Amino acid sequence: MENEGSGESSEEDEDDENEEEEDLDEEEEEDLEEWKRMLEYTEKPGVDSGTTATCAILRGNELFVAHAGDSRAVLARRDGKAEDVTLDHKPQDQPELDRITKAGGKVCSEGRINGGLNLSRAFGDHKHKQNKDLSNREQMVTVLPEVKKISVDPALHDFVILASDGIWNSMSSQEVVDFFKKRICSSDNISKICEELFDECLAGSTFYDASGCDNMTMIVVQFKQESRKRPTSPTPSADEQQTAKKAKTEEEKQPPVESTV
Repeated sequence: MENEGSGESSEEDEDDENEEEEDLDEEEEEDLEEWKRMLEYTEKPGVDSGTTATCAILRGNELFVAHAGDSRAVLARRDGKAEDVTLDHKPQDQPELDRITKAGGKVCSEGRINGGLNLSRAFGDHKHKQNKDLSNREQMVTVLPEVKKISVDPALHDFVILASDGIWNSMSSQEVVDFFKKRICSSDNISKICEELFDECLAGSTFYDASGCDNMTMIVVQFKQESRKRPTSPTPSADEQQTAKKAKTEEEKQPPVESTV
């Protein structure tokens, strides 16, 4: 194997590199170190992968919702109004921005962390979680969920929607609720309505922007109103039942009455 260049030239090249690094200011050195870390971790499979999560549990009339990222939960009222149960975790929001900055990250004008990720909480995305001096919840991107408990009244609330940002990047919460309201009265097939909504959000062309090009996931749960029960006669008390039973027994003991003409 041929070695190109002498030992002297190699040393000269190394000296040149050291001189270039010495010319960097503090901010540039930090950027260089961040870039080196990114190169190191991008060689590992899945290091750039991540996902959001939105979960809901209904216990009686209490709805528990936990979410991390920009998948959203929306309540649809029977009067047609949309209620956002969750708020998207975005890098430009002040609490998220403060954490990202303290962890050494930057948020560009387009709302992306270090020019890349456009959300601030997620599973995975490990390249944004490499500050060894910080806990998991203090990293630029954290998986720490936000948890809420709300009361659900089937007389007031019609259904709840859980959906990924592939939906919300194309339609607002109110537009999605309106879409379902127009169709859910005439169709019990909620899955079919979801498919129609996906088609509505799907981009006709990928030429302009990314709207309608993201993957789409949706779950819709409809609340059932309790049917009105028919009024029933009150149940007799134990004493009343015993008195009625005794009267019936006495009646049975009486001899039959013969009628004469």
